[in-house]
Amino acid sequence: MKINMPVTQQEETFSDSANILSTLLIVWTMQPWRELAAEAQVAIGDPVARYICTGRHDGIGWVQLVMKMLRSQRDGLVGRHVLRVATDFNALAAQFWQRSGA
Repeated sequence: MKINMPVTQQEETFSDSANILSTLLIVWTMQPWRELAAEAQVAIGDPVARYICTGRHDGIGWVQLVMKMLRSQRDGLVGRHVLRVATDFNALAAQFWQRSGA
């Protein structure tokens, strides 16, 4: 059973004010995220790549794409460094074995 209680003008005004305040608070707190997404869009600028790599059409997609790109670059650098260290180690080991006569 629903009881309809009369809403006073003061209660209605308070409710409207609370809605406006909460909307402004959400807009204000989301501003850094929008700025981050805009920076990511400038850095990449390819909406097709964004959709293919992330499956998204929004700002979060831009940020995810930048993160994937940075991870890929990091992995490439680490991989090259490990390969170089392994190659150097193999060369040193070969020199050691040649000098030891084995």
